[in-house]
Amino acid sequence: YLPITTTRGCPFNCYFCTVGGLKGQKMRKMSARRVLEDVRTMKEKYGMTSLGIEDDQFTMDPERAKAIFRGLAEIKVSVDCMCGMMVCYIDDELIPLMKPAGIKIVTLPVESGSQYVLDNIIRKPVKLETIPELVRKLKAEGLLVHANIIIGFPGEKKEQWEETREFLFHSGIDWFYIFCATPIKGSRL
Repeated sequence: YLPITTTRGCPFNCYFCTVGGLKGQKMRKMSARRVLEDVRTMKEKYGMTSLGIEDDQFTMDPERAKAIFRGLAEIKVSVDCMCGMMVCYIDDELIPLMKPAGIKIVTLPVESGSQYVLDNIIRKPVKLETIPELVRKLKAEGLLVHANIIIGFPGEKKEQWEETREFLFHSGIDWFYIFCATPIKGSRL
């Protein structure tokens, strides 16, 4: 297992996150060609069989992500993509490229099951009404779907916790990573 980071920075300013403050809000990325060259080297020189993609916004450039997934399918390694694949950048062309690329689990950075919390507290551009259909499409391709959820933000109310709980039960997502909102130096929180 070897990790790779192919992008730096994040244009979003999510309430709990430090990426924009630490790495900047301007996205910088390796070309798809460079990523695939590095992965081939990792496989040939070091015997890597499992690749960990550790980007914060891997799918921000969908065409680049598609090119990388097509190339990974030829390289034939297992891919652990714990990076949150931003929901709004996953399209119908990207989804069928994931499993052949070696991905078994797609982790979605949903963060909350309350649209109010997403829009007004976290300020994350996720539309909850799109999640069940996306989950259905990912599962139709034979992928497991996981999601990150954060609870306990200042200003979050009991009814929003209940909305999140209902979302957990009805979204179709296979597994949730549930975190308590924790103020980290450098985040707005």
